[in-house]
Amino acid sequence: MSRAVPTGRKPRIILISPTAGSLEQFDQAGFLSRQVALVQEYSKYFDVEYYTCDVRDYSGLLNVKHRPLPLKIGRYGFRHLFFWMYLVTRAPFMRAPIRTFGVELPVLPIVRALSRQKVMAGFPWDYATTTRANYTGIKRLLAGYLQNWGFKGADVVICTTERLRDIARNRYNKRTIIVPNFVDFRTFERGPQKEDTIIYVGRLHWSKGIDFLLSAFKQVAKTFPGYRLLVCGTGELDTSLKEMVAGEGIPNVEFLGAIKQDVLAGYMARSKAYVLPSITSEGHPKALIEAMASGTACVATRVPGNIDILTDNVTGLLVEPRDAEALTQALLRLLSDETFRSRIESEAYTFAKRFGLTSVLQCEASLINGFIAGSLEAS
Repeated sequence: MSRAVPTGRKPRIILISPTAGSLEQFDQAGFLSRQVALVQEYSKYFDVEYYTCDVRDYSGLLNVKHRPLPLKIGRYGFRHLFFWMYLVTRAPFMRAPIRTFGVELPVLPIVRALSRQKVMAGFPWDYATTTRANYTGIKRLLAGYLQNWGFKGADVVICTTERLRDIARNRYNKRTIIVPNFVDFRTFERGPQKEDTIIYVGRLHWSKGIDFLLSAFKQVAKTFPGYRLLVCGTGELDTSLKEMVAGEGIPNVEFLGAIKQDVLAGYMARSKAYVLPSITSEGHPKALIEAMASGTACVATRVPGNIDILTDNVTGLLVEPRDAEALTQALLRLLSDETFRSRIESEAYTFAKRFGLTSVLQCEASLINGFIAGSLEAS
């Protein structure tokens, strides 16, 4: 496939994030620089106009036209509804093809009709299935409807994995293309020296299986008493996980909270193992790719998303979910056998190279230009 090279006047594009992808949320989680890098990469190829459900204008930071909500809405649930209404009111003024970063936008069919623009909807994770598995109440009830209406508004769906492509094709009967998630090698790179640390990065949510990681680390610490477990992220289980550590006397566990990307990259590069012990499923987990790009050996559970990235005993180790003993043995194997761990690190780093931000966006820019010109090959 030919690569898009920015020459002359750039074509315009409208970017839209779903309500779960506000820049404020990225900032609170420490991942704002990741989204800024993505949007700025788009701006190399397109004249970008970017919509999010933020109340703050990030145009200066992004160096593109950012359109936040025109009114400050305090309660986040009401902000969701207002954002959808705002997109509808703005749709007649959207004078460029639309690329969304998620399909959970129920007003997307209305936006497409009022704007009369083509829509490429991103499908980085199965929002409906994941939400039903992880939540109760109104959010669980509405998840399927939100995703279904989002798909109805898409001309083409951009999937990050073959598994998600199959869902888009078979469940929603949509034309699809595959563009994987990216890793910014300007931030994540191999470190010169490894330390006696194991790291987890992600939400502190029950679906991530962090309690199983803590149980496994308790056993690992008996063989390697000098090792530390770094838990990076925030979430509703913050207090209960800390209580588990204190109650069971698990040593050397450090809860670091939300960390900026550049600081996190340093921790990642210096760690000897990254663990993603998910119970349900992942999309195309960026933190896993970033760990591989950092030359860090990875252990993950055998669930959708993780198995799309890791090849067992080649680019990492896969274990069954909810199995603390299997997780213990995988970590002991990595920490005990330096030759084996070094081989895993090298294979993982080579694999991650294919997900570099510049190459991924060059590919996507070519696809978008083909979409605009009506020559996109989708299936």
